[in-house]
Amino acid sequence: TILRETNEKLAKSIEMVEEQLQSIHDESNEWKTRYEIQKEINDYFKKSFIICDQHIPKAKNILQIGKSFSCCPTQEVKSTARRGSTIVNQVELDEEPIEVLEEYKQYIQRLCKELECRIEQEAKNGVSQKQYIKKHCSTHAIIDNLTKRFTP
Repeated sequence: TILRETNEKLAKSIEMVEEQLQSIHDESNEWKTRYEIQKEINDYFKKSFIICDQHIPKAKNILQIGKSFSCCPTQEVKSTARRGSTIVNQVELDEEPIEVLEEYKQYIQRLCKELECRIEQEAKNGVSQKQYIKKHCSTHAIIDNLTKRFTP
């Protein structure tokens, strides 16, 4: 009987250790997911920095041209555009990168919202997983207590 009780206790201990090992494995998966999300965010930011680096000189050029036109009335600028001035053609060509940057900014904002939602969902999953583990352990403890009481 003593050997049987010891064997049962060892089996329960092994079971508990396996559960703890599984919870550690689950936590490492959670950290792996967080790492992958962070890596993805970093990649998006690198891409946005590259795009900004490409378009900043063009935007500066537009600002300089805009400053040179600031002393002129808008009708003069429009009439110059009709005549096919190279400066205005350059402004028209360089306005496109600003639109591209604006679209990319909106894209990055949507992406950030999506990634925030994914991170929140991952956190919720982690919390619910911990709650399930606690419930499982408490249920397991109750079962152990009941078996100890009712086993002869």
